[in-house]
Amino acid sequence: MRHPPGGRIQPAPIRLGSGILGAGGIITPTQQQTLERITDGLAAFNRGDLDGMLAPIHPEIRFEPLRAVLDGTVYEGHEGFRRWLGDMAEDWEDFTIELGQIRPLGEDRLLVEARLRARARASGVEMEGPAVWLCDLRDGLIARLRFYKDADAAVEAAVQAEHRPLGGES
Repeated sequence: MRHPPGGRIQPAPIRLGSGILGAGGIITPTQQQTLERITDGLAAFNRGDLDGMLAPIHPEIRFEPLRAVLDGTVYEGHEGFRRWLGDMAEDWEDFTIELGQIRPLGEDRLLVEARLRARARASGVEMEGPAVWLCDLRDGLIARLRFYKDADAAVEAAVQAEHRPLGGES
């Protein structure tokens, strides 16, 4: 992630876990292309490469990070994603993501599991922990990304979304 002067980027390895399988162990060419875009996008995040970060993201993305859970802040579009990066840089001196696995949940939804490492800008306190995102896809790009406390909560949200009437919002 790009940092203001004085901040630095800590590269983190990007690796795919063993869980990258579609229904019945088959992954479609479109899903494979999306998985590669996401993997490349996370590597770009760790390098601080904004163009690379935006490559897997739909121009009309609805981005709901943990901050959205705490204070309702939702970021929309590429400009919103850029604002999120700025907000993150205010709080965190270093921030890296190590990809664990990506699991397709149907044709247009992915579950991403990763590990975050960060150092707070003000205190220097370091933190490390799991991260889980549910990604809804459109045109092979991430159109909605929501953070969850764990994979079970994300899968439950995906199941509920499948049973929600058309036009229902989660």
